[in-house]
Amino acid sequence: RPILRGAVEWLLSDAPEGVVDLSASWVLLPTRQAGRRLREALAWEMDQRGGALFPSMTTTPWHLVRPGDDATTELACLWHWNRALEEVDLRRFSSLFPRAPRNPDYTWRREMARTLHELRGTLAEGDLDFAAVADSEACQEESGRWQDLKNLESDYRRLLGRQMDLHDAKRQAARAPVLPPGINRVVMLGMPDLPVLVQRALEKLMADGVPVKVIIFGP
Repeated sequence: RPILRGAVEWLLSDAPEGVVDLSASWVLLPTRQAGRRLREALAWEMDQRGGALFPSMTTTPWHLVRPGDDATTELACLWHWNRALEEVDLRRFSSLFPRAPRNPDYTWRREMARTLHELRGTLAEGDLDFAAVADSEACQEESGRWQDLKNLESDYRRLLGRQMDLHDAKRQAARAPVLPPGINRVVMLGMPDLPVLVQRALEKLMADGVPVKVIIFGP
């Protein structure tokens, strides 16, 4: 059956006649477009029933791990990576940069900064950073490169000082997720394969006694 129809029926399965209040539920969906379609389908169904609806809050799961105000922006992260690449002696990282330029210019540093930042973003989805991979027992292949990445990450964090990297802030947020005001239930709809970071946040909410429903439309 269509997922959208099944989602509407599930959300309204215990709803009373007349006015339905879903405002205490936080519904997490794969995309913002999915949220818009769900709200429209719920409104249409309630119109057919002749009732009224207080809709639920709908967002993507990444709102669970939104960084706090103390996190640096992406632009600031890239700038600090650029500084790190400018200040360090690249010969220290021979496994990572076997053919590094002798005098890396701004263009090289800018592209490498973005590559490093995006790689950390990919790892953060799995609740990892360079150091976590380098120190893991699973890191057998390319161990020299990961150790270089770990050491370069340390230099980058040193330049950040008291500021918090954007990806580190997301990992921290997953360990202490905050519910929006008025929300007392979380519903995950149609996302069978969750990033580890989102799972961490959901597990923490459940440990804190928040009801969490994960609804999958299929075997």
